[in-house]
Amino acid sequence: ADQSQALAGAPVKALIEEKDGIGKLPKISSKGAVPWQVYSRPTDPGITGPKIALMIEGIGLSRQASLGAINKLPPAVSLVLNPYARDLNDWVFRSRLAGHEVFVSLPMESEDFPLEDAGPLALDTRIQLAENQRRLDMVMASAGGYVGLVSFMGSRFMKAEVQMRKLFKTFGDRGVMFVIGGNRTRNDALTISKELKLVYGESEMYIDDIPSVQQIRTNLDRLESLAKERGSVLATARAYPVTIKNILDWVETLKDKGVVLVPVSAVATIPVVTQ
Repeated sequence: ADQSQALAGAPVKALIEEKDGIGKLPKISSKGAVPWQVYSRPTDPGITGPKIALMIEGIGLSRQASLGAINKLPPAVSLVLNPYARDLNDWVFRSRLAGHEVFVSLPMESEDFPLEDAGPLALDTRIQLAENQRRLDMVMASAGGYVGLVSFMGSRFMKAEVQMRKLFKTFGDRGVMFVIGGNRTRNDALTISKELKLVYGESEMYIDDIPSVQQIRTNLDRLESLAKERGSVLATARAYPVTIKNILDWVETLKDKGVVLVPVSAVATIPVVTQ
């Protein structure tokens, strides 16, 4: 990894709140410094061309795959840590040292349970709000120094409007970005994010739902057209060797196409908050 790309040490003391029985949570500092901005990878504000942001999920689960993503992929690729992985702060350190900004996955109940099991920390429509808030806090305390949270699964939970509205308020209060991950689907999360004036993003697709060279290339081409159409686009991928190799080959071609690879924070929708 190129040491000049390294991001500053994190988390920052002024952006931490100790919560009894939970641990360290991100917070907006007394001087108004906001975690998602402080921990993001800086980008050139002068970029005018179409922007593509990629995030790799599942970091921390397989040591080999995670190290491959951290060390091989360009720093502009953002990494999403899995809250069930061990030693998350170590993964934050390694990722930021290699220049990548990091996020944490927020598991949510799926309609395809038990086929898709989001695990014991998942936000779930079948439990009380207080327990969901505790789980959200546990996920947020699983690491420090991240830009935001990325929804994982959640086809059922993201239809639970009342619960989402109460829980999602936490993202704004604590100054973290919220990203709707994976394949774009119809749900209320986007509407609620706008309504609560959150800093948010929405992933268009998994580029490697089918982890074949052909499929990944087709999806990367599709992202280029979408970026040219909309100005910017965000997508999710996994740390498969075939995915990493194809992203690396593809990145080499971007300069000629006038498309720029940027961190996820650079494609955030930032609400205009009127005083």
